[in-house]
Amino acid sequence: MAVNGYDDLSAYGWGRALLKDDGFGDDGNDEALPRYIDPLNDWGFKRLFGTEMNKEFLIAFLTEIFPDKRIKDISYLPTEQLGLAAGDRNARFDVMCKGESGEKFIVEVQLAYQKHFRERALYYSGMVLHSQGMKGKKWDYNIKGVYFVGLQNFSFGPERGGGLIRRYSVREDESGELMTDKLRFVFIEIGRFDKSPDELKTNLDKWFYVLKNLHRLLERPAALVDRIFRRFFEAAEVISLTNDEKKQYVSNMINERDTYNQIAYAREFGREEGIKQGLEQGREQGLEQGKAAEREAIALRMIGANTPIEFIIQCTGLDKATVEALAKH
Repeated sequence: MAVNGYDDLSAYGWGRALLKDDGFGDDGNDEALPRYIDPLNDWGFKRLFGTEMNKEFLIAFLTEIFPDKRIKDISYLPTEQLGLAAGDRNARFDVMCKGESGEKFIVEVQLAYQKHFRERALYYSGMVLHSQGMKGKKWDYNIKGVYFVGLQNFSFGPERGGGLIRRYSVREDESGELMTDKLRFVFIEIGRFDKSPDELKTNLDKWFYVLKNLHRLLERPAALVDRIFRRFFEAAEVISLTNDEKKQYVSNMINERDTYNQIAYAREFGREEGIKQGLEQGREQGLEQGKAAEREAIALRMIGANTPIEFIIQCTGLDKATVEALAKH
């Protein structure tokens, strides 16, 4: 059974057992834990890439993604960006930081499929661009760059020339002339990375391997001898966490994987319901109704599991009024 695109569910079972028994401490139960944190888990990612004590990892990773930026240091910024006006939707990032030259980097991890992930990236980046506007004084619109990195464990379509990395910038349609370097997007389909330790040639390869496989490893592969990776493996050891941190990590992991399983099951259930309605209503009309029925079935399953409404909206594409109406049934 796969969870979040991974085939290893060992952590799922021990996690529930340890939380149920409060089995963290000096009684040997820690032996049931994996050796390393999953860096694509929400809690794990923020600890390894979003904390001051580990910022060298984020600097090293961003340097490989944006080699032209020559990033020497960063400062972390608040992960919540307020809406432009009262009542507007806020943006909440996994990690956001600022480079020495004032450019800002947003890093988001999205494991479950989200239809409008790219639009979300655009919305988030636009908010950060807009926040630079200087009020109450003359301003020449000399904005600092905003660079978005999306780590995703799903695909938007067939692989193209760029492989698992897709880079987007603002360019003229016919000539490809760059309009501005102040807005760039990088999407990384980490689930597609399939190199073995012996095939890791570049630092970028090594980061992708670690991001995808760290939680499964029992020791650091010989290919990862660089100081930055030795430090990364040390920082990711579960044994270095306090008991409270272990509980937070395991709880977050279970919540994420439960949600993923709910979505996967609800999507399959909804697809079956959609097919039934499609057969009854006729091809064209039935397919449209089937899609709607699938989304609503997914939403109902998630509502039944007490999933937050905002997350249901993101996953299904339904509007808030529809989800709230379904929740009342």
